[in-house]
Amino acid sequence: MQSLRILIVDDSPAMRAYVRRTVQLASLPVKNVFEAANGAEALDIVKKENRDPLRLDLIFADLNMPVMNGWDFLEAYRYLNEDLRQGTVIVMLTTSEYEMD
Repeated sequence: MQSLRILIVDDSPAMRAYVRRTVQLASLPVKNVFEAANGAEALDIVKKENRDPLRLDLIFADLNMPVMNGWDFLEAYRYLNEDLRQGTVIVMLTTSEYEMD
């Protein structure tokens, strides 16, 4: 397995640390971990870091954040150039109760 490049998006520094630690405990082969406090920062990182030959492999994103929440991040991400999106998996996280319709 190749070394992973991961982006963790959450307004809580404690939650970002928790996700980072969970990734470490899972013994995933990690090359880089980037962090963003909201969806707008995450989009900037995606635009900067998601280029050939290095790509972000995995994004963990919180649903509830100020500035740009997880849903708005997903919507904006969807409209990025396909070259920026290709091959990246997004996992949405939340600590609040939320029911998907």
